Amino acid sequence: DSSYKQMKASAFVSGVKHATESWLVSPKIDLSAATMPGLQFSHTHKFAGDATKELTLWVKEYGAADWTQVTIPTYGTNTNWTFVTAAVDLSAWAGKKVQIGFKYTSSTSAAATWEVKDVVVYDAGGAAAPLM
Repeated sequence: DSSYKQMKASAFVSGVKHATESWLVSPKIDLSAATMPGLQFSHTHKFAGDATKELTLWVKEYGAADWTQVTIPTYGTNTNWTFVTAAVDLSAWAGKKVQIGFKYTSSTSAAATWEVKDVVVYDAGGAAAPLM
């Protein structure tokens, strides 16, 4: 639906909860000149079993195989569609090229709907903001 201006993930289809794993992966983001990179986004969800395990954020150096999970500091209530803003420190990847992945998982007992929007990568150190 072209009216959406965000990512939306759900595995609740026709009244049935499905077990899934789905990723939204960014293109390469160049943090070469960044000294204090960060990521900010808004998100909302409902119907999660444990949002901190089912709706997660990952970062990897571009070209690498392994992802590193990064803690999302702010989640909504799981009972309404109010968006909350999360800010994540990406300093561990300063000077590198990276990819960011939003990972959605569900099961036959919990299939959340997760929406993510307004994703911005920036440099609090002043290199260039926003970087993405």
